[in-house]
Amino acid sequence: MVCAEPGPRFRQDTGKSPGDAGEEVVPQKPGAESAGLPRRDDLVVLANAAVPDGVDIARYYCAKRCVPLENIITVRTSTAEEIDWPTFRNEILKPVSEFLLKRTEVLYLVPVYGIPLKIKEENTANDAEAAKSENTVTKMVTTRDYCCVDAELALVRRPEHQLDGWIPSEVFMGHSAIKPGGDLVLVCRLDGPSPAIAKRLIDDALYGEKMGIVGKAYIDVRGLDRANPYWSGDDDMRRAWEHIKSAGYDGTLDEKPELMDFPSLEAPALYWGWYAGDCKPSKDFKFVRGAVGAHLHSFAAHTIRAKDKAWVGPLLHYGIAATTGTVYEPL
Repeated sequence: MVCAEPGPRFRQDTGKSPGDAGEEVVPQKPGAESAGLPRRDDLVVLANAAVPDGVDIARYYCAKRCVPLENIITVRTSTAEEIDWPTFRNEILKPVSEFLLKRTEVLYLVPVYGIPLKIKEENTANDAEAAKSENTVTKMVTTRDYCCVDAELALVRRPEHQLDGWIPSEVFMGHSAIKPGGDLVLVCRLDGPSPAIAKRLIDDALYGEKMGIVGKAYIDVRGLDRANPYWSGDDDMRRAWEHIKSAGYDGTLDEKPELMDFPSLEAPALYWGWYAGDCKPSKDFKFVRGAVGAHLHSFAAHTIRAKDKAWVGPLLHYGIAATTGTVYEPL
């Protein structure tokens, strides 16, 4: 089925949140922007009823991407970025689990602006001994149960998974696609410093898919000596640069220790850098429309609602359409 010929599972916008009692399900023609796209029954959107802007973004995304409005899971939870485990379990995880239990075809989950970002530490009793270690992983990961909301949602079909530390991935560096019917959900959120920015990501992604990402690539390494224990980070970035060049992009590999000055860059379309604490350009600027990039830092996404703290929020503020980051060290 294509979205140009919608079935009765599309709802008319009645002003109520999807799932409200008494809301009538009626056929609804999608906007012209989604005509011809395949209907996305394999994707659900997660919105917070306490944040009306987020619910609007969820509906807008569904219209643009040909997702049935009944695929919006509307929860009511905290509007804070950080929540505790009981709040997550009762107000987010439970309704999402119940929805997906009957929908084995769902592979993608899209939290939108208003859904909390991270879950604070719950079991601190086993942290004291690990905190004495000089090993970063032992100290910051092994016994820790703080985590990213999106990462926990990716494991929603594994209700008994361990909470402390990392969980080994059976798909990392694999060569097969993650498919519906398995025990992983692919999670990617629409969020940012403001509702307008979160909504813009929808249009910019569509623009990039249609027009391509046109501009130059910039890789910002630290210029470390081989004797430096973190030299491998620079080496990873250099190898990424080789892949980018092979894809036909022109640009710059910057080996200087100081950060690139973003406003001085010509048509920045791809950006990868690492290990500065905050994104602080010398003046306002914009990435090209549809740009993709990230800055590797342990707390790159410790907040994404601020345009001048960490990296994810500022990158989105300056026009990036897709980025990534960790909410805690290093999760």
